[in-house]
Amino acid sequence: MKVTSVITYCSINTLKMHRLLIPVIVILAAAVDSQAGPGNSACAQWCAANFPNNAGSACTSPAAHGIGPCYNCGPLKTSPTKQLCSGVCRETSNDNNNCGSCGNQCGQNEQCQNGKCRPLPNCSPNNNQCGEVGCGTCGCGGGTACHIGQDNKNAGYCVFCAACSDVLQECSSNNDCPDDHSICVQTCCTGGTFTGSGGTARCIPSNYLKC
Repeated sequence: MKVTSVITYCSINTLKMHRLLIPVIVILAAAVDSQAGPGNSACAQWCAANFPNNAGSACTSPAAHGIGPCYNCGPLKTSPTKQLCSGVCRETSNDNNNCGSCGNQCGQNEQCQNGKCRPLPNCSPNNNQCGEVGCGTCGCGGGTACHIGQDNKNAGYCVFCAACSDVLQECSSNNDCPDDHSICVQTCCTGGTFTGSGGTARCIPSNYLKC
């Protein structure tokens, strides 16, 4: 009788524990499914479309662990500027070969900055920037001066005086110059006139930069 009682007691308590655990397991399973399901589906579709020859090993398998291209430059990426370029994730905000978009290459004397190809400095700024002075090793002659970049006061740009043209947009930083191959530079221009006492900063396109 005692053995029977013990077995019966244990069986009853085991059933109670099972009844308590089943709802918990169901809730946890639902939570995991709701969290992983949509992401896995989005990754599966994206991986199949972008890695047709090896979607499993290159994309979907890593995605099952929360890593890989889908999480790096795909639908679940955290950086808006990362893009899949020729099967490789690229950071288009600073990649000279994929600047701002896949395949957009910056020139030899340019650097990709925030998704735009910006001209590199080509002279040393000086206190007499509004005088017609030579620009370092560039060999610029009269009619040019070494002007200071707005975003980097240690950077100089050898600019033709023709940059006083009114068609050039005024700016306070490079972010105000939306076009590739342009840079925000402090000029000696007031309106369309070259002055020797300072002027406004302008978006200077690369064709106005000597060298």
